[in-house]
Amino acid sequence: MGHIEVAHLSHALPDGRVLLDDVSFRAADGSVVALIGPNGAGKTTLMRLIAGDLTAQSGTVSSSGGLGVMRQFIGGIRDETTVRDLLLSIAPQRLRDAAARLDAAELAMMERDDEPAQLRYAAALAEWGDAGGYDFEVHWDACTVAALGVPFDRCQWREVRTLSGGEQKRLALESLLRSRNEVLLLDEPDSREPFACRVDGTVARAVIDDDGLVAFDAREAALQPRQRVVRDDDHRHVRTGRCARVHIWRSFVTHSYDFPD
Repeated sequence: MGHIEVAHLSHALPDGRVLLDDVSFRAADGSVVALIGPNGAGKTTLMRLIAGDLTAQSGTVSSSGGLGVMRQFIGGIRDETTVRDLLLSIAPQRLRDAAARLDAAELAMMERDDEPAQLRYAAALAEWGDAGGYDFEVHWDACTVAALGVPFDRCQWREVRTLSGGEQKRLALESLLRSRNEVLLLDEPDSREPFACRVDGTVARAVIDDDGLVAFDAREAALQPRQRVVRDDDHRHVRTGRCARVHIWRSFVTHSYDFPD
């Protein structure tokens, strides 16, 4: 069971322009919500406030069930970020901290292989295991095989900029949708390639198209192949039927669709 609740959220830009004013909504368990609007309307800012990347100037955000976040610009990464870095960036904070500690300990061992360095390395390895690092390596292996056709140990140091935008997004989506998080927050997750997701304990296939609409193929999960989309009068969000967990994503949608039942 998961949910997100935003209550009376307001946020202004440094120049004083009010971007969000008294925003309130609740995404309950099983709901799918899309944030839509023109550039500069505050979609990504709202996503960052929900994710905790920004602190709200007023109002509150609460969630339950674990929050998985796909941030903006995945698909356009052009720096030295590796596949491992990308997968870590959408992993739980404890795992990210354990990875940073382990990397630092390994570098220290390379510079000075004395007893204190060895002890720090052993402690970092133990923390990596306690944080679920070895389980995540198995999880990442399944993701890279599905998205790239290559095991994780062979591509973890590959620079993400050598992947296409679609490959970057699919890799992130494979990881998030295979995770145990009950709430997913996706910023511009458009991808026309199918990816795996877990629906009521079964593995389903899904595509998120350029309009931000989700098409599920879940033969054992009683989901319609494509669900009705209804846009609210205020043009602030779209709800589409029900699914196994909460999904909120930012979309390029500028008009509404209505698919027949």
